Amino acid sequence: QIVKIFTVGDIKSVRAYESDDPLTLLKVGVEPQETCQSWRRGGFNECLLAYVADSNKKVLNVADGEGRVVARSVFKLTKQRNENDFESKTQRNTLLVEKPYSLLPNSEVYRAFARVLLTKAQGLNASITFGKGFDKTAIEVFEEEARNFGYGMKEGVLNVFIPQSLNKYEYSDTLGGKISYFDNYQQLEAITFERERE
Repeated sequence: QIVKIFTVGDIKSVRAYESDDPLTLLKVGVEPQETCQSWRRGGFNECLLAYVADSNKKVLNVADGEGRVVARSVFKLTKQRNENDFESKTQRNTLLVEKPYSLLPNSEVYRAFARVLLTKAQGLNASITFGKGFDKTAIEVFEEEARNFGYGMKEGVLNVFIPQSLNKYEYSDTLGGKISYFDNYQQLEAITFERERE
């Protein structure tokens, strides 16, 4: 667990952390708000067990000083390669990050979010890939933090690998919703943060 504490408006501090705890993962559809992944009545809750069953998926939560989740995102460790690289010569590890659901779309919440992801990516020698859905403030904050970690931002089309899930389905806003096809690459218009060569 990585903890970062910052001052945010009326909230004295936020704490960002990643988790693979099954209960925390099962709450991704209800914290910080109800979504289609809600175990209660979500339209795609049959995909929820993929978060718990698959070891490459984690949740990144940002909680306020009282422990309430104010923002969350799911990320998965996978592979990516350049758009026309059918032999996987440019294949590399990446953290594919889903758009955050946030009750507090604040730059400091995004900063905490960015620092946890960048610390994780550094430890795995991985890039970070965003698809659609990130707001302008989140991208600006992430780009600023990425520079501090030695990562540069690129935009373009690439191919992202979708590994086999232990569940019949998984869900990804980034990859178009409910997924039932696995072990292949999908083209994605993306923003990627990669470690800059020295």
